[in-house]
Amino acid sequence: MAQSQASDASTSLHDASEASASAAMSASTAPRIIPLMPRPVGHRNE
Repeated sequence: MAQSQASDASTSLHDASEASASAAMSASTAPRIIPLMPRPVGHRNE
């Protein structure tokens, strides 16, 4: 029982670290993508 609980815990830790890593990656790539989008919107508003 204890062994399967430990592997469940390490699996959820692994999932959490993967989720935070993908969140960090999307956060680092988002600033490159988002600045391209407001430009046409800004021209339309002007």
